[in-house]
Amino acid sequence: LLQALNFDMMMVSISRLVVLSICLTVAFAAQPSEDSINNLRNQLGGGSDVVVESNDPNFSKYAHVDNSRVQTLPFLIVRPNKTADFPIIFSFIRANNIPFRIKGGGHSAAGWCSVQGGLVIDMSRMKTIRFDLDAMTLH
Repeated sequence: LLQALNFDMMMVSISRLVVLSICLTVAFAAQPSEDSINNLRNQLGGGSDVVVESNDPNFSKYAHVDNSRVQTLPFLIVRPNKTADFPIIFSFIRANNIPFRIKGGGHSAAGWCSVQGGLVIDMSRMKTIRFDLDAMTLH
């Protein structure tokens, strides 16, 4: 019985550490400057629906996930058009030390396709895959 209690206490402690680390990641994640966001938008082609900020009228449409119990909201949503956009996006993420998630269909029951206060890469525009046999790459 004592071993079972110790195991339960250890699991509670681990759970608390996970929650704490998530909270700290969000709390200490630097918000990029407006200039930095505008630079990202320009590098990705400049459309208003490519880089969507939380003050954008369409933000809730792009931030939506299918589980209404999930209440996490990113501060920025990026909607790439082509594979060449990804190095730009990930450079922005690294340079600004931003937590991020990748959203496919938005069907994650646990809400893993969103991140509170971070950046979501919305894959809804990436509709095709091309395999280059010679280069052994996907496009």
